[in-house]
Amino acid sequence: MSPAATVPRLVERSWAGACGLGLRLVLALVLLVIVVQAAIVVHARPQDLITGARGMADIIRRAVPPDFGKIDMVWWPALETIDLAIFGTVGGVIMALPLAMLAAVNVTPSRYLYYAARGVIGFARAVPDLVWVLLVVTAVGLGPFLARLRFPFTRSECSAASSPRRSSIWTWRRSMPLP
Repeated sequence: MSPAATVPRLVERSWAGACGLGLRLVLALVLLVIVVQAAIVVHARPQDLITGARGMADIIRRAVPPDFGKIDMVWWPALETIDLAIFGTVGGVIMALPLAMLAAVNVTPSRYLYYAARGVIGFARAVPDLVWVLLVVTAVGLGPFLARLRFPFTRSECSAASSPRRSSIWTWRRSMPLP
């Protein structure tokens, strides 16, 4: 085999291959421009991580070892935070299960219920968390109960939206067209 045969022949590259390479380069350049533009808009300054390292180290130095002398001031808010997560998850599951079952095409008894459940899920996903909080604040006021009521709304729409179109729990029922 001659040395000339082992050298890749870039000259023989096809026109489609050259266009594909050019397109990839243009897309990479566009992506780079978008990232740079986003960094400029959000005022990203990586040097702040370096200059702020002293403050981060100070927080870690003061946190290790932990001071258990102030545990009586911390345990109730910590327990309240854990309870908030439990209440929000349970409330979200309770709200999401009926919606998920009605939004599964092979389980819902009616086409109207199916579309209504999908509409409720779509609406809940479209409304931002801040709007839900504003609605609940007007009903119950500020405080921990507000946070406990906000979590089920956001968690239920996520749980119901992530449910499959057909419920795998009900595999015994044949998938038939809705009435």
